[in-house]
Amino acid sequence: MYKNFFKIIFTLTVLSSCATMVSTEQVNNFNLADYNSFSVDMSDSSEEVRVSPFTVSNLNNEFKEELQNLGLVLDQDNGALKFKVSLSLDEENRRGVTYRSKYGPWWTGPVLYDDYDDYDRAYLRVTISDQEGAPLWTGFRPVRYVDRELRLDQEEISALVKGFLVQLTG
Repeated sequence: MYKNFFKIIFTLTVLSSCATMVSTEQVNNFNLADYNSFSVDMSDSSEEVRVSPFTVSNLNNEFKEELQNLGLVLDQDNGALKFKVSLSLDEENRRGVTYRSKYGPWWTGPVLYDDYDDYDRAYLRVTISDQEGAPLWTGFRPVRYVDRELRLDQEEISALVKGFLVQLTG
């Protein structure tokens, strides 16, 4: 019982944070309701070695499913809207994490010791273009800090996609 309660709280927290952290930009007259078909492509940055291919595939499928739930028709060749999804890592602006031990050699407070890890920030960008390639809408948000590999589970992917769609439709 408590496990389900915590899952619900976690999901609501993730969904609310996803909806508020998306930075967007769009042309003035863009309205998703004016279009009836779409295509989704993953950009080359999503193929980076450290990004899990399962994460890329699940993200691609989740976008397709959610857009179809909005009433749009998937037309991978001639879609009126082209969604480009990019999942990338920023290796230049690293975050360092330092660990602490429980006891110091001469006092009882915590002491720093020499275990320093670097984490890269992962980012997700969605850009919507028309058939000619002109950008209509873009959304950008940090995803998480990554040590060795970026792997997102299905709940995280679903929350990310829904966060983008809330910004897009609302």
